[in-house]
Amino acid sequence: MQYIGKGAYFDCSKITDFGCLKSYNIGGEIYFNENEKSKNIWIETVRKQFPDDIKNATTKEILEQLGIKYKQDDDGLFIISDYKSNKYGFNFSDLGIDENKLFKDIKRIEGDADFAHSSFTSLGSLQYIGGNAIFYDSQITDLGDLEYIGGRANFNHSKITSPGKLKYIGKKLRLDATELKPSDFASVEVKGVII
Repeated sequence: MQYIGKGAYFDCSKITDFGCLKSYNIGGEIYFNENEKSKNIWIETVRKQFPDDIKNATTKEILEQLGIKYKQDDDGLFIISDYKSNKYGFNFSDLGIDENKLFKDIKRIEGDADFAHSSFTSLGSLQYIGGNAIFYDSQITDLGDLEYIGGRANFNHSKITSPGKLKYIGKKLRLDATELKPSDFASVEVKGVII
């Protein structure tokens, strides 16, 4: 198997080998649900695509191996197309990637940022998210340098307790089941409704 054109469901699969499939050759998302055996085989397949010591892989190597489009600015920080913590059926921490370290080098996400179920705690140097930002059930507690979210911001079930440096949210702001209150966003320009 070399390519999956859209998403793939392996929840009842007995697959034992993903062959030479690379994570960036998947056109959609991968779902394993409760199929831990296939999920672990997939994680090992992807892990083999990285340098031996993934913990020392550079941000550039990680982004390239995961097929995330990027540019670098004059300061060497990364501008990426989009971000989804569990797009490939696992969290990046399952591979041994330290997302806290990764986000010290990422300045901007042009599209959507889905941090749902992620295991890292800080957005580090990230200043800009052009699309929607989903923090649902993430471990993130610190928005770092984040100032701008162009779309919706979903803080449902998040551990974030302060909007930090955030100045702008372009659409709806969701605050269900979180310590955050609408009054916490008094100094943030929110273009949509707050629920």
